[in-house]
Amino acid sequence: MRWSLIVAACVVFVFASAASAQPAPTTIDADVITYDSLQQVVTAQGNVRTTFRQYRLFADAAQFDLRTGVVVATGRVRLVGLQGQELRGRALTYNTRTEVGFLESSEGVVERRVYLRGDRLEVSPDRFVAYDSTVTTCDPSRPLYRIVARRIEIIPNQEIVAHEASIYLGTRRLFSVMRFAVSLRPREEGSSLPGFGSNTVDGFWVDYRLPVRVSSASGRLHVKYGAQSGVMALLSLTRPAPAFTTTLRLGRTQTIDDRQAFHLLRYDVAEISAASRSMPIGQTPFSWSVSAAAGWFSEQISGVATTRLDGEVGITSRPIPVGPRLVFTTGAAFRVSSYGTGAVRTITSLNAALVYALDGYTTMALSYQLVTIHGSTPLVIDVVDPASTGSLAVVRAVPGRYRIAALVAHNTALSETKYYAAIGAFVTPRLELGVSAIYNARLAAFEDIDYMLRRICDCIDVVIRYRQVRREFSIELGLVGFPERGAPFVPRAIPQPPALQPP
Repeated sequence: MRWSLIVAACVVFVFASAASAQPAPTTIDADVITYDSLQQVVTAQGNVRTTFRQYRLFADAAQFDLRTGVVVATGRVRLVGLQGQELRGRALTYNTRTEVGFLESSEGVVERRVYLRGDRLEVSPDRFVAYDSTVTTCDPSRPLYRIVARRIEIIPNQEIVAHEASIYLGTRRLFSVMRFAVSLRPREEGSSLPGFGSNTVDGFWVDYRLPVRVSSASGRLHVKYGAQSGVMALLSLTRPAPAFTTTLRLGRTQTIDDRQAFHLLRYDVAEISAASRSMPIGQTPFSWSVSAAAGWFSEQISGVATTRLDGEVGITSRPIPVGPRLVFTTGAAFRVSSYGTGAVRTITSLNAALVYALDGYTTMALSYQLVTIHGSTPLVIDVVDPASTGSLAVVRAVPGRYRIAALVAHNTALSETKYYAAIGAFVTPRLELGVSAIYNARLAAFEDIDYMLRRICDCIDVVIRYRQVRREFSIELGLVGFPERGAPFVPRAIPQPPALQPP
């Protein structure tokens, strides 16, 4: 009798689906199944099991309205998704046609290591929204941290966004914010906890990067306090669009002056910029892009305060095969800057590289960069050195084990030769060590020697750095949704041709 009812229910589902142009659901399995032909409602009781397009449903009882496609399940509800989600709750209301519903008294995994518990969870094809809930990417039995919020949005493979949130470390509440985000993008660091350290410019410092969203724009508010340098706060907002990406920077920040012994240059900025997407040039391997910016800058070190109008056009190529293991890349750019002081400066740059794959793990590149400058800038932060630099680089990267990079570069415009070396290695899947150095032969001295230790403690990413020449020590803490890491550490200070950049 039970199986005949299952078959009958399937027939009804098929005809109802054909009439509404919806894909036919799979069979309903339960201890007892009844069908009300007048109301077109299938009632299943006892060990209910069925499958939708995105989920498998388990419950004690369920009603299926064939006219609306709405399912109401009660009693030990379990929803298992095709992407690894597993949610439990007291009751579920779900529309099989729109794939939208809500689960009451929800608990479970909604995105790999994302554990959620709350009063109500709204389910839709592109996101989950929980109310009065707790979420963590740690072991849920004893989480190192957890977020308690009035409303939590989880966008699969994108981010967790908590509104009116409090962040707890163990059982202790650290702080509360109106909005807090944790990245779930693979190989991307999650939201930061406050970092701290010391250097010769700031003295002891502490900083925090707060995620910010305004309408369709998103970004961060970076707040830093230095015992010697004072308070700095920089708001950065980016609004993507099909043709142009617009960015706003507003506040006070620092940049590193690499032309002399380590020095941090503090300045105020109010700037808006727009950059086009890369656009192909016909059927050629080349593409072009343009960018423009307008802003006001005020430097502490020089005392100069002025406006700047900036424009740049660039052409780049995708890797062009030259041989079985050899590719060629090239690019050029022209930038013009006009300042409120009356100064005008142009920068023309050209780069080219031949990249050869020795094997599946090792590549080497021979590259050349030309930078010519006409005019001058009144801003110290804007100074660019001329270059006519040839370089040879070798990189060996074994995923999950180590990455080694070495480079020698000679700049004939400055009669200067530099040697770069870096190594990053995974001691264990959760422990990474790195060291890098830059040696300037003209000065007969190291420009930088950096040491790094990175440890993932369940869901907290701890990065400890010591920069010997700069006499800078820092500790950075981050929340990660994924314990897996990308390529081992290679410092940004080491220039590499595009084809040698980490993936």
